[in-house]
Amino acid sequence: MHNESARITLAAELYITVFAAAASAAAYAALSIFGTRGTVCITASAAVFFVITAVSLVYAPLFGRSVKHSLNGRILSVSYGVLVKYSVSIDFTRVVYITRIRGPFEKITGASVLEFSFPGGCVFMPVGSDSAAEGYISRWKQRTL
Repeated sequence: MHNESARITLAAELYITVFAAAASAAAYAALSIFGTRGTVCITASAAVFFVITAVSLVYAPLFGRSVKHSLNGRILSVSYGVLVKYSVSIDFTRVVYITRIRGPFEKITGASVLEFSFPGGCVFMPVGSDSAAEGYISRWKQRTL
């Protein structure tokens, strides 16, 4: 499980870093529009970037370790979250289809997000390895209705 949480952590850190870069660019643009001097704009945008990045160094490992999922018999249990906890259990035989979501950072780290769709909604589950994702997909294909 350690390797799986490390991959999820790395993917989360990459997404947060991209968000930090976008937020710092937005801060620079907003301050420039209001006529703020160049050095103040650069300092403020750098501060935004470093604060968000510093927060991600704490948040991402906590998120990676919080991801837990299991399939016991017919019940799929998923839980994750740091500030807001997400926990759900569904009947695995009611799953209509599974979609594997892999963005650019998931491809780099080897992590995936599985979307389990069933009548009435869907459940998203971060998975840290291709073998775990394939295991859920193959067990779903072999399920008995």
